Amino acid sequence: MPCAIGCIRGRCEWRSGMRRQAPALPRTLWIDDNAKLRETPGTMDAALVVRSVWEGMEARDWDAVRRLVAEDVVVTWPQTRERIRGADAFVTLNRTYPGDWHITVEEVLAAGDHAAARVTIVSGADVFYASGFYVVRGGQIVEATETFADPGEPPYDRGHLAERY
Repeated sequence: MPCAIGCIRGRCEWRSGMRRQAPALPRTLWIDDNAKLRETPGTMDAALVVRSVWEGMEARDWDAVRRLVAEDVVVTWPQTRERIRGADAFVTLNRTYPGDWHITVEEVLAAGDHAAARVTIVSGADVFYASGFYVVRGGQIVEATETFADPGEPPYDRGHLAERY
């Protein structure tokens, strides 16, 4: 069975330890940094687009965030049963969110046009953890499902099965 992580001519680089070195990507790439990227749909890496949106929100660079979100984006928040339709609504919701919040992108992974992100959001003494799953096409997020959680105590005594950190 072929491996999905870089098989070439039936030889699995992952399993054989011959992992190719991935090219170094810039930590953040705004769509305006490279005119060729703007003109060639689908060339931006999904992970880079998602990271750039989160980092753009941290920087309060709403124009950059808007450029990386498709006009007809649909963002679903299952936890609160909300659906945000359209780039303008998504940007306005985040731009006007109360408090002095700060975002740290912990991890972004991608496969093809799908990406997943794990983010920490701090607002004063409050800490929230966000996980998101994204579809990216043409260098823009077209669909997202994001969940947000705050830290809390375990719901029952399971200390003998798990450690606290």
